[in-house]
Amino acid sequence: MPVFTKTYLKMVARLKYDILYVENRSLALDAKILIYTVLIVLKGVGKEVCFNKRFQTT
Repeated sequence: MPVFTKTYLKMVARLKYDILYVENRSLALDAKILIYTVLIVLKGVGKEVCFNKRFQTT
């Protein structure tokens, strides 16, 4: 797979997360994101965590 294609697919995946965030923005979602960010930084585990099934990309 060419590098351009990999980069493009990553960009599309990030854009999906951005759209889902805007459609579902709330104080509770912001708090959840902050909590997971702190946990990931402190534990040093993985680059991302799927914390809600509706935010999984298909």
